[in-house]
Amino acid sequence: MKYFKNLIVAVIAILIQIPIIHAQNNTAGVPFSTYFSSQVYGGGIQNWNITQKSNGLLYVANNFGLLEYDGTAWNRFTIPGETKVRDVAISNQGKIYVASQGNFGYFFLNELGQYEFLSLSDKLDDQYQAFDETWRVFLND
Repeated sequence: MKYFKNLIVAVIAILIQIPIIHAQNNTAGVPFSTYFSSQVYGGGIQNWNITQKSNGLLYVANNFGLLEYDGTAWNRFTIPGETKVRDVAISNQGKIYVASQGNFGYFFLNELGQYEFLSLSDKLDDQYQAFDETWRVFLND
């Protein structure tokens, strides 16, 4: 009888604890987050800026280039010289402008539906083409 009484007390104690335990695991209203290692996204360990296109795709300025995330898979796009991308901005026309080491320009979808990079720094006069870093992109109209 003593064993049965102790068992009843233990079961009641456990039942009383269930709402308390459940309340501690309540995550309603807490935003979710997911950690992606550099091995998963295929880039460098430093990300400089992030932006989102109107279709929901994310773009990240990364040490190994421009990263794109569609919610499932990562893609990496490099610029000539495979230098660090420091900033990213998306125009209303869907061009993805990037600032990088010794270069700046934009990615656009070519006729095959693949991203292609067009350098704008190549349009500078020769005397201005030898520069080290471009840190920011500013969109104006």
